[in-house]
Amino acid sequence: MSRPKALVLALILLITLFSCSKSDFNVSGLTVQPYVRTDTRMGLSIFIRTDVKDPSSIQMVVHSPDRNLSWTMPVSAITFQNEKYYGSSDIVMPLGSALEMGMWAVDFIYKDGQTKTLDFNVFYTDASEALKSYEESGSDGPRFDSATNLTVIP
Repeated sequence: MSRPKALVLALILLITLFSCSKSDFNVSGLTVQPYVRTDTRMGLSIFIRTDVKDPSSIQMVVHSPDRNLSWTMPVSAITFQNEKYYGSSDIVMPLGSALEMGMWAVDFIYKDGQTKTLDFNVFYTDASEALKSYEESGSDGPRFDSATNLTVIP
């Protein structure tokens, strides 16, 4: 093979290798907040920061501590204090079930198959106390109760 042909083939090989490489899927800033709705249903709000610009390219799978429950959903983008966050507040326990305390896990799955798994601890004290405090406050919007570590959502 002549030298110019070999150089052209080597150049094509290099271009192919670099064009097929995956970009790293970075996840940071996990924010988790347990909540109770005024109808007594409990759930979680889970959001991350990432360099991914298209939230439809990320799926989220949330696992309860005992692994008996899991939720799979696409993430949504929200802006809070001029920062983009990706996640969901749609992790809701079945009616009549308390939010399980302990070590939970969430998998963020990027469209190319890369997965980032993050563990987090869920703790709160008394949902009924949070609801009572909310009612007494006269609030009509979401309200965080620091005594119970729960956000109450109307």
